[in-house]
Amino acid sequence: MDAAANGRLSRWGPFVLAYLLMLVYGYNNLHLEFRGDAYETWAVASSLWNPEQPYRSFVEYRGFPVFLISALIQKFASVAHLTDIFAFRLFGSLLFAGLAAISLPNLIARIGGREPATVLGKFLSVLLVFYFFRGQFLYPSNDAITVFFLALSLNAAFRNDSPSWVGAAISGAWLALAILCRGNYIVAIPFLLLAMFRSNGGLAFGGVASWVRVAALVVPLFIFHAADDMYDRYRTETAGVAKSSNEGVLSGQLTNGLKIQKIEWNIGNQYPGMLIYEEPIGKRILEENGITTNFMELPDYFSLAARHPLDFIGIYLRHAFGGVDVNYHST
Repeated sequence: MDAAANGRLSRWGPFVLAYLLMLVYGYNNLHLEFRGDAYETWAVASSLWNPEQPYRSFVEYRGFPVFLISALIQKFASVAHLTDIFAFRLFGSLLFAGLAAISLPNLIARIGGREPATVLGKFLSVLLVFYFFRGQFLYPSNDAITVFFLALSLNAAFRNDSPSWVGAAISGAWLALAILCRGNYIVAIPFLLLAMFRSNGGLAFGGVASWVRVAALVVPLFIFHAADDMYDRYRTETAGVAKSSNEGVLSGQLTNGLKIQKIEWNIGNQYPGMLIYEEPIGKRILEENGITTNFMELPDYFSLAARHPLDFIGIYLRHAFGGVDVNYHST
């Protein structure tokens, strides 16, 4: 096999495998309906094309990217005469392939200083993400989309040893989309700011170029925040007052993240509704500190993290696998 063929295999082989793998899995699960937050997200997106039939939901504390993406998939389904679920399976397959075969392995290689990612690394990434998280790509939730945006942001930030201001702006734009999809991704901002001060393998806080990169990273955050406000005003005018707001959402997510490991919406007809898995360590920490509210203030949250660093690391490592598919007996 010549060098050109090897290059094509490295570039497209893992991507094609990932796409076909997820497409077959999605096709075999066309019977799975959208439930819970996924159903609400899809319903809100549908109402964007039908202002005469407004629909507002508790899931709208999420930013507009989640709903616009779902609305575009619905429009594609209508034009292509496909069912909504099958159209989303096509999108989910592309999302999975882009994330597992390109973004994640390239990011790991860049952070490890071994860019570009190897073919073996890409195939391994595809198989691991598929094995552990394949169910995340079947539903119009914000989880997989948010991780994809964050991976794009980190890739742009770590593409070169000293990122350009253009790369910093691109990184900021992707990060803004990730934060709009899921507010608690705001915790990534300090790490990306540090990345802007990288220079020749170290940190340089005094250079003008570094501060220019910081400004280029931050500006898109404000631009997208303003766009989200415009979207909220438009929705209020066309569909009425929202059933939820951004106020307290971040503190609520962080607090409940210490209480709950994961939520399963669909485990079969024998158990309709939600199945909630508690987080025992986080729950114990909250109880020991007398915290009973679902909306803990951020200073209190950071104080707990400082006093229980190892526990918090364990909690969030378990959250990293919160999307792992759970298999239940059918008998």
